[in-house]
Amino acid sequence: MGPTCVMEAYAAVPCPPVQSAILPLCPVHLAQITGELRLALSQHIRDNFLAKADGAFVFNRKSGEVYSLNSTAAFIFEALIEEKEPADLLEQLFTDFDVTAPLEAIRGCRQFIEELKKLGFGENDVPA
Repeated sequence: MGPTCVMEAYAAVPCPPVQSAILPLCPVHLAQITGELRLALSQHIRDNFLAKADGAFVFNRKSGEVYSLNSTAAFIFEALIEEKEPADLLEQLFTDFDVTAPLEAIRGCRQFIEELKKLGFGENDVPA
């Protein structure tokens, strides 16, 4: 028997089989999470990203704010700049960071992207 979907405990019906050995999500939940993790960063945000060895800085020219990102957040931010597919982002995150708690990692990724949206980092976002 293959891996089970980490979201199955929250599903009303049993999940279909997981397709990836790395990413423990069924196709239904993968599609849902993929939609939640999409964010097209504004050009002025992309242009003001500075990676460093253990993280990154982002300068928001519109607000004058500077944000410091840890290595995980910097990885996610770079994937957004590169316009990686969310499933590919998650697979690489799980591999590169040796994720042992997939549900927590997915939740953290969702929260980070929601925060970026609230800050107005997306092309069509207005700061909250």
